[in-house]
This record gives sequence, structure tokens and C-alpha cells, in this order.
Amino acid sequence: MPIYEYRCTKCGHQEEFLQKASEPALSKCPA
Repeated sequence: MPIYEYRCTKCGHQEEFLQKASEPALSKCPA
């Protein structure tokens, strides 16, 4: 499974997530 790096455009929070390519991308900031 690939590791995806997400950065929130509103608060700048950045985190890496291990998820399947078939799973939908995150749409809510986890912070």
C-alpha cells in the first residue's frame, strides 16, 4: 500500500497516511 502525504490548506496540518489506492482520498482535516 502506498503512503500518501496530506496537507490541510486551511490550517497547514500535514500527515502521512497508509491507504489503498482504491480508497477515497481524505476530505476532512484529521487535526
